Amino acid sequence: LGGGGPPPCLETQGVPAIQKESWELGVTTTSKFGDASVLDESWGPISEAVNAIPEGTVAVITGFIGKDSAGDITTLGRGGSDLTATLIGAAAGYDEVQVWKDVDGILSADPRVCATAMPVPFVSFDEAAELAYFGAQVLHPVAMQPAMRANIPVRVKNSYNADAEGTLITAADTAERPGGEGLVSAITSKSNVVMVDITSTRKLDDYGFLAQVFGAFKEARLSV
Repeated sequence: LGGGGPPPCLETQGVPAIQKESWELGVTTTSKFGDASVLDESWGPISEAVNAIPEGTVAVITGFIGKDSAGDITTLGRGGSDLTATLIGAAAGYDEVQVWKDVDGILSADPRVCATAMPVPFVSFDEAAELAYFGAQVLHPVAMQPAMRANIPVRVKNSYNADAEGTLITAADTAERPGGEGLVSAITSKSNVVMVDITSTRKLDDYGFLAQVFGAFKEARLSV
C-alpha cells in the first residue's frame, strides 16, 4: 500500500478505512537495518496516534518497518510484522491482539513429525517463548515482548479457517487455568544441534579459561 489514501478493497465494500505507514504512528527504531529494535519512546506517540483514528475506521498499517531518529527507513528482522501488531495493540491499550497465520494456532507437536498434533487452546507467554525458541515456528519471542510488557493477551488464528478458536497466549501459567494442573502444553524439538564436550584438566584453574571458550563461540556467532 502507498500514497496515503484509503485502502480501495475495504472502501469498495463500504468499510471506512485509512492507510498509515508505521512511522506515521510513531514507530521509531535503532539504526540497525535488517534487525532494528523498537525504541521505548515509540509507545507514547503510537498510543496517541492510534487512539485518534475515528471509531469504526479500519486502519491498515505497514508492518516490519520503521524509521530511526535520522528519518531513515529500517526493517525489524525476523518476526517484525508480528512485532508491529503487538506493539501497536499494546501501546494503544487494546483488550487483545490477534495474529493470523496459516495454522490453527500453536500445535501440540510438529505436524510434520506427529500427524495427530492438535491445536493448544491456551499457553502462557513463557511457554510460547520456549516453544518458539526450540522450534515451534508460529510466533517469534520478540513479537510477544510488547504484549508481555502491557499484559495483553495474544490470540493466534488461522486465516484459512476463521472458525477455529486458535491459541490464546496470556500471562497465566497453565496450572492457573481450570484443568491445567500437571498438563504438558506441547512438545517441540530442534534439529542439527551440536554438543561440544570440552576436557582440559590443565586449564580448568586458569583465569579466563571459560571466557576464552565462550569467546570462540562469540566470534563464530554461535548461540550457546
